[in-house]
Amino acid sequence: MEGVEQDIGKAVAEAGADPYYFPCRELKRQEDPVQAVWQVVRRADGIVLPGGANEMVPGWFAQAGAPHTGTPEWWEDWWRWHLCQLATLLCIPLLCVDLGADYLNLVLGGTLYQDLRREGAPYKQHIARGALDATSWVWNALEIVEPESRLAQCANGAYSIWGACMHRVAVMELATDLLVTARALDGCVEAFERTDDVFGIGLQGDPQQADLFSTQPYTRNLFTMLADEALLYAASRRGELDGLLAEIGAYLRTAPPPRLTLPPGVRRRLLAVPGAFEASVAQEGASLHRTQETDELRQTPR
Repeated sequence: MEGVEQDIGKAVAEAGADPYYFPCRELKRQEDPVQAVWQVVRRADGIVLPGGANEMVPGWFAQAGAPHTGTPEWWEDWWRWHLCQLATLLCIPLLCVDLGADYLNLVLGGTLYQDLRREGAPYKQHIARGALDATSWVWNALEIVEPESRLAQCANGAYSIWGACMHRVAVMELATDLLVTARALDGCVEAFERTDDVFGIGLQGDPQQADLFSTQPYTRNLFTMLADEALLYAASRRGELDGLLAEIGAYLRTAPPPRLTLPPGVRRRLLAVPGAFEASVAQEGASLHRTQETDELRQTPR
């Protein structure tokens, strides 16, 4: 494992969680796709959905596909789309970075600028110059626009942060169930999160990028917050979800996109997390985000 996935794994491990890399494999003949995704998602207490160097297959867009010069990977897109979809349905803590953030927006019904190089969007400064590699990062100053957001908590009250990106895709219309939490100085949406109480954050940048991770406290806090939310999710009544597989499977196979408006009764059961578990976690010393003092200690030379 190397590159983006390796850096994400290190960030997850540093936050105190055990990383598992889900496979973007081709499904076997006669394999039930819902069961295949279910088996991967159900073993996770939290998910980081990464981006990558490949383009998104045009078929996943709600609007007509634009010409692409990159190389889409169909199965990679298939897994990311359906993992994001099912994780959102099951209210699993979800951190989506780079192209992963665009999947979250699409799954919930938003739209995208599919290629900033071609569509006349005013966000050209976000596009990597040349090949997509470790030297292609574009650094942007980001303004936090929601002071009560999870991202603002991770930034310890700061109004501006730095992001590292190389995205060619950007938000055109944000899904109604998402809230913009940070923008670049040119107005480009760079961060958003779910409007309910479930942990679901999208970042157009890459918080795991080595230089950013070592200098920007919010990046480490994001992964720590994800690990804390995953701990709470693991303590919830996850066993009850298995009884919903048939209902959710039938729903996914028949409902039109965006397939995320569950019947109220099912949604209430998915959101049910006993408050006693939150209390027990708090007694054991788990925090929902790191403090300014902790971040200063982490930056002290060893």
